[in-house]
Amino acid sequence: MENEAPNDRQREAALLASQERYERLVNTLPVMLYDSFIDATGTSRFLYVAPGPCRALLELDPDALLADMNLAWQLVHPEDIERFHQADLAANRAGREFSTEVRIITPSGRLKWLLVHSRPNPAPAGETVIWSGYLQDITARKQAVERLRETEQRLRLVVENSTNLFYIHTPDQLLTYVSPQSREFFDCEPAEAMVRWTDLITDHPLNQAGVAATQRAIETGVRQPPYSLECIGKKGRKIWVEVNETPIIEGGRTVAIAGTLTDITERRQAEKEREEYFRFFQTSTDLMCMADPDGYFLKINPAFTATLGYSAAEIAAKPILEFVHPDDRQATVEEIRRQQQAGFTDNFENRYYCKDGSVKWLSWRVTYDKTAGLAFATARDITEEQAAKATLRANEERMALALQAGNMGLYDLNLQTGEAVVNPGYALMLGYDPATFHETNARWTARLHPDDRDAVIATFRNYLRGKLPQYKVEFRQRTRDGGWKWILSLGKIMARDHQGKALRMLGVHVDIDDRKKTEAALRESEFFFRESQRAAAIGSYKADLVARYWQSSEVLDAIFGIGPDYERSIEGWLALVHPEDRDSLARYLQEEVIGQRKPFNREYRIIRNNDGVIRWVSGRGALRAEKEGQELYLRGTIQDITEQVQREEEKDKLEAQLGQIQKIESVGRLAGGVAHDFNNMLSVILGHVEMARKKETISPTLQGHLEQIQRAATRSADIVRQLLAFARKQTVAPEVLDLNATVNNALKMIGRLIGEEIELRWLPGPDLWPIRIDPSQIDQILTNLCINARDAINGIGRITLATGSFSCDELFSHHHTGLVPGDYVLLTVSDDGCGMNAETRAKIFEPFFTSKGVGEGTGLGLATVYGIVKQNDGFIDVYSEPGQGTSFKIYLPRYQGEEVPAGAAEVTEAIEGGKETVLLVEDEPDILDVGTQMLELQGYRVLAAATPGEAIRLAQEHRGEIHLLMTDVVMPEMNGRELAEKLQARYPGLRCLFMSGYTADIITHRGVLDEGVQFIQKPFTLKALGAKVREVLGA
Repeated sequence: MENEAPNDRQREAALLASQERYERLVNTLPVMLYDSFIDATGTSRFLYVAPGPCRALLELDPDALLADMNLAWQLVHPEDIERFHQADLAANRAGREFSTEVRIITPSGRLKWLLVHSRPNPAPAGETVIWSGYLQDITARKQAVERLRETEQRLRLVVENSTNLFYIHTPDQLLTYVSPQSREFFDCEPAEAMVRWTDLITDHPLNQAGVAATQRAIETGVRQPPYSLECIGKKGRKIWVEVNETPIIEGGRTVAIAGTLTDITERRQAEKEREEYFRFFQTSTDLMCMADPDGYFLKINPAFTATLGYSAAEIAAKPILEFVHPDDRQATVEEIRRQQQAGFTDNFENRYYCKDGSVKWLSWRVTYDKTAGLAFATARDITEEQAAKATLRANEERMALALQAGNMGLYDLNLQTGEAVVNPGYALMLGYDPATFHETNARWTARLHPDDRDAVIATFRNYLRGKLPQYKVEFRQRTRDGGWKWILSLGKIMARDHQGKALRMLGVHVDIDDRKKTEAALRESEFFFRESQRAAAIGSYKADLVARYWQSSEVLDAIFGIGPDYERSIEGWLALVHPEDRDSLARYLQEEVIGQRKPFNREYRIIRNNDGVIRWVSGRGALRAEKEGQELYLRGTIQDITEQVQREEEKDKLEAQLGQIQKIESVGRLAGGVAHDFNNMLSVILGHVEMARKKETISPTLQGHLEQIQRAATRSADIVRQLLAFARKQTVAPEVLDLNATVNNALKMIGRLIGEEIELRWLPGPDLWPIRIDPSQIDQILTNLCINARDAINGIGRITLATGSFSCDELFSHHHTGLVPGDYVLLTVSDDGCGMNAETRAKIFEPFFTSKGVGEGTGLGLATVYGIVKQNDGFIDVYSEPGQGTSFKIYLPRYQGEEVPAGAAEVTEAIEGGKETVLLVEDEPDILDVGTQMLELQGYRVLAAATPGEAIRLAQEHRGEIHLLMTDVVMPEMNGRELAEKLQARYPGLRCLFMSGYTADIITHRGVLDEGVQFIQKPFTLKALGAKVREVLGA
């Protein structure tokens, strides 16, 4: 026992020493060791914690932590506590070792990362399981990892967002890393680019040097200078890259190559463009230059010196404006200043002096570099263009005049936009105002006639597609007023794109409306029209004057009417010539053409071989000797000029008709003068006879003589009136009349016109309705129709005049266009002469048309009849056949008023006179005297004046009222109308009655009395005068 005691004390001392060493060791460790268990209540508790690490790591008191494990749980980061709790719970339940990382926040607020590791210790069944573990501070490691991650992230961002491509490849050229820029460089994902890098380049010759440089870097481990490669991507797109490579050395050898690719495609293109620009600058035919702010040229190209003739040094030594023409300098300065201020570029033109003193027109375009203060400009020599423009302007002016004269419209169509530019004639042709008219292809199409639209559009499209050699089409277009007009459209494509597609079309519209209307009217004679066109063609020939044979074209064969078998000798040609022209033409050919070597130029007649028709032709030709004069040829053309000759004959005929018209006009003027004088004399005779017969002291014998004088004077007045009607000079004053009485009064005059060999038959109809018309117009109708009938009768014949009443119904009106249903008085003039064919009947009412010979008629007679009938709302029809005579039927409207027709019943009651004052003006003293007596005989007070001036003076001197001015129309000083206007201006209530034997259109309009004009024809009877004066005063 005594021996054991020291040993126990030694063991305890050793144990304590061992424990102290353990404690010291545990407290110096960078981890906190611990033991824990779960007590009977299910609460986790620490059995042991390393004191030193507990304070350093958790900043907790070890004893406090042993007492309450929740102090440790409270340090766990809120975001990690649930995860950590679940891991701990799962390990306890499973009884297996676990390890996890968790963040804590110490009482001082520091964030730490801890590695928690724990494992259960084996224990007998039913005993408490002790868990041993440790907490390790891994904050530094976590921070290092995070820094590394951030560095990697930054590097990744740099690589991925760089415009360069990064790569690594092995010494055997296999790519092991390619950055995402492969998408832009090679049109593929990085993984798809993991190939041999030489597979990504083309076979461009320059690439061989790059491949060799990479191989040297691999072999030597020395970095090579940058080089360029042409690469090709997955889609075949080629790019140029600059390669920068660095060898990666390990163990003294190259294990890899790291490099970058920079896309230099645009840079190489820019370098190429700079080279091309310099080459263009040097070789361009345009003038190119650079100028400084002081107005001097800094650089010019060779074309500049070549154009102006100066050297580059001479041009650079002078200010720019010294080369500019003085007249253009101010405008040039202003234009440059305007462009600089406005900040835009525009073309302008000016003139430059050349070294040899000549002047060149230059067209400039300038670009300004405001930062550098430089101007870059190009110019083009447009001297020839300016001259061409001047010529073009003159041509355009001539063209505009030609288009205007030819009634043509010009269009310039943009086929891309459908917009068209047109000249004023284009718009006016369709009735539009050129100032507001806007043409487009769509509007043009909409105006096409529905019947023409499809065909026209097809022609237009086929021409644009090249299926037609030319664009020429006729169609109808709707005009502004809704009508239709025929247009001939011609056009030509003026511009196409590189694929041949039409871009622009220029053309004209020609107004062919009149031509189309003529074609429609002459469609029945289309065959003759086509033949005349063919005959108007020009044939060509070649005659061998030595061998005496000739060759001809098909058109010439048609002109001569010969076939291919016709003998083409000179004699055969002469056989076609009209016998009357043959000898003279043969002499002309032999003596002048062949003998004197003159050109052939002759008009002659031929007899067509196939039908014997005589035609006029114009032959032209020129001699040509060949084989040193052994062969002599006459080459030329022959044109059928029959129509031209006929037009000349027609011209002569029209000139003759004009002479006839002038003769008639002369007769008219003569008739007017004669009528004026005769009617004045007859007025005196009839006036005195009537007043003499009024006297009761006249014996019966003298009364009979006076009656005979009155009848003769009245018949003379009728003759003068008929003379005026014949000459179309009588004043038209419509009145209600009995047609039978009017025709009956004209029979003697008609008899004298037609002669004694022709029987005049008169068949008056019973109970005719009255009509309202000027009697002289009836005389004129009868005169023209009867003269026409007389000329149609050869020798003995008959002319029949007939009248009757006629009611026109709807059916008759339908078959006689122009005849309105209603009641008419019918006048028929028939003859048994030669008659007319349908062609003549269709033209007889046309002015100047006549079937008579030259000089035998004017062609105005029936036109005048037609005009009179239409003026009086009537209708005229003609029935005629060759050899069957002619019948003209004239329908005059029935008068529906109550006025008693003139000539039907003579008024016998006396005309009431009056006490009014009448101012009578007449320049013929005898008429003034008899007129005064006739008026005074009826109770009127008369102021007689021989001149208009005297009449004005009497009116001014007269104290009382003047009720009526009765004045002659044709007088010296002033005519009757002028006198009436002067007096009525002074005396507004003054009535006026004109008298004349010939009015000379002073108070008429084209022979018809003006509205409201009162007129009495000389000579007049006492009764007619009295009635007319009372009518005017009572109006």
